[in-house]
Amino acid sequence: MRLWDPVTGHPHGPPLTGHTGGVAAVAAVAFPDGRTLLASGGTDGTVRLWDPVTGHPHGPPLTGHTSWVTAVTAVALPDGRTLLASGSEDGTVRLWDPVTGHPLGTPLTGHTRGVTAVTAVALPDGRTLLASGSDDRTVRLWALSDTRSWSCKLSIDVGARVEDLCALGLTVFAIALGTDGVATISVAEAARH
Repeated sequence: MRLWDPVTGHPHGPPLTGHTGGVAAVAAVAFPDGRTLLASGGTDGTVRLWDPVTGHPHGPPLTGHTSWVTAVTAVALPDGRTLLASGSEDGTVRLWDPVTGHPLGTPLTGHTRGVTAVTAVALPDGRTLLASGSDDRTVRLWALSDTRSWSCKLSIDVGARVEDLCALGLTVFAIALGTDGVATISVAEAARH
């Protein structure tokens, strides 16, 4: 993985090495104190955190997935904490505390094939939902049920493999191949629960 200077177009520092295979996903993880780390998901089944200023790993690899990690995203919670969510070809979504590197709760299950995308959905009332998309043609919306566990509030078949997800307000856009390209999902129903 490399950092690039967007002004000059040149590499910034040496490559960030640590995954034993390729890198399949990258996300920025901003913390309330102003720090930002980078999270990467690898074909080696691990998630790694990086300090973009020093180029060094931030803690040991996060392990638990049994296949490629294909998606990572930051999840800001109403209490000010930031979590990291990862999706994998093993069909699970995992949540991590990026400060300690520890997994939080049990993996989120329900997808019948690999998870290809994850994104956080901030609600107007301050709560956060997590959306996951999969090779199984579904988008699932997860909500924090109590202080420690997440539950699936909505599962929608979008008619094709989900390539990516993007949240904008109360709408999740699912990029799906084999359809007209984009499925839009209103999260208003899931937000009521």
